[in-house]
Amino acid sequence: MARALVPLNALSLGEWLSKMNLFNSDWVTAQEASEKLGFSEKSLRCWCECGYLKNGTHWHRNEEKDDALFFYQVELCKQEMSSWWGRDAFVGP
Repeated sequence: MARALVPLNALSLGEWLSKMNLFNSDWVTAQEASEKLGFSEKSLRCWCECGYLKNGTHWHRNEEKDDALFFYQVELCKQEMSSWWGRDAFVGP
């Protein structure tokens, strides 16, 4: 089922979470993803900014507030990270 595109800045946090289906899905907070993946939140965010982890696939960000909340798909991140090993000489922050 396709989701309708809605500007994130037009939604409250609860509405955004609902639209992203974060209540009943595999999306987890940055802190939880950090614990499950074994990397710091800073490293995860760096990999998002560098484009190693793709917005909408591996992570989402709620830009409603200055202290934006990041959410991650841990299993998809694991799959992507496993493809890096051996392919790229990569050192995270």
